[in-house]
Amino acid sequence: MCAHWDTEKWKKKSALGKKNRSSTDESGVKATHTGGSIGTAEHRDRLEVMLGCKPSWLDVYVQTHATAETKDRYINKGERDNLQFSSKSFQEAYDFYLKCLTEKYKDNPSEMHDDPEVWKQSVYKRTGRRRGDQTFGIGQSDPYYTMTGSFSSASGSTSDAQSQQEILSLRAQVENLQQSQAQMVENFQQQQQQMEQRQKRSQDEFEKKMEEMMRQMSQRGPGPS
Repeated sequence: MCAHWDTEKWKKKSALGKKNRSSTDESGVKATHTGGSIGTAEHRDRLEVMLGCKPSWLDVYVQTHATAETKDRYINKGERDNLQFSSKSFQEAYDFYLKCLTEKYKDNPSEMHDDPEVWKQSVYKRTGRRRGDQTFGIGQSDPYYTMTGSFSSASGSTSDAQSQQEILSLRAQVENLQQSQAQMVENFQQQQQQMEQRQKRSQDEFEKKMEEMMRQMSQRGPGPS
């Protein structure tokens, strides 16, 4: 483990994470996402399992960038109004994306859908900066898959997409196995508890019978000599 942490790749990743955690938005608030250490695409996969359908980009964005209070209202209560994000830049990024999306599909509003290209263009228009192999609000995850659940031909080769699909399939299988294992453990614990309860009842009944027998014997007194 120590050897892994001492590699140049890990040091670069750690330095980047430290820089991102200490970065602030225009209002001086630390602009860190609130989804933990896992990637944005992974959050999307977990939401799909939890929701039972493909999540929208807003679903993913709220999960990774909103405040804890907003997440609770959005996911558990289904409230979609007054969404609060963890920094001003995250709030402005999504608002501006919606504005650009509306402008693009103003002639055909029925065809409006989550559009990774609009997201990337809106980020560039808003900040005037490009982030190399990272996308604002998405990180190093594939923006097409993260936002739409589908891979773009420009985001990688067919074999890469197939590999990703295989990974997702394996992940789902692992989750199913974990759920089955958890169910087996729960069933075993229930059976063990039931057996312990039966044993206790049997022991209690035996002790009661012994007490009753001893009481009857004491009442009869000693037998004839």
